[in-house]
Amino acid sequence: MKEIENQEKIQNSIHIHTLHEILRIADFNTPVDALQFLFETIDCYLEEAPKLLQDVHTYYNQANYKALRRATHTLSSTSATLGAVNLATLCTELEIMIVNETLTDVTEQIYKMETEYQQVEIALEYERKKYQN
Repeated sequence: MKEIENQEKIQNSIHIHTLHEILRIADFNTPVDALQFLFETIDCYLEEAPKLLQDVHTYYNQANYKALRRATHTLSSTSATLGAVNLATLCTELEIMIVNETLTDVTEQIYKMETEYQQVEIALEYERKKYQN
C-alpha cells in the first residue's frame, strides 16, 4: 500500500502534459530533434536545480534574503517550465515568506522543497526512460 502511495506521489510531481507540450513546440521547429531537445532540457534542469537548492541553503544561512528570493524564484520558474508545479508552488510560498518577512518556517519550507525535488527528479528520469523506449 505504501509503495502505491509513493508511486502516486512521484507521478503527481510533474504534469506530463507539460513535457508533451515541450516536445510539440520543439517538433514544430523542423531542424530541431524534438526528443533530443526534451532530453537536454530535462538534463539541464536536473543539473541546475540541485545547485539552486544549495544556493537556497547558503543564502538562508547567510541571511542574504535578496539572493535567497532570487534563487527561489529561479527554481520556481524552471520547475514550472518542466511541469513540476508542486515544487514551483513551494518555491513561490517561500518567496512570499521572504517578502512578508515571516521567516519562522523557512527551514521547514526548504525541507519540503528538497523532498519534492527528489520526487520530481525520479519522475523526470522515469519519463525520460519512457521516451527512450
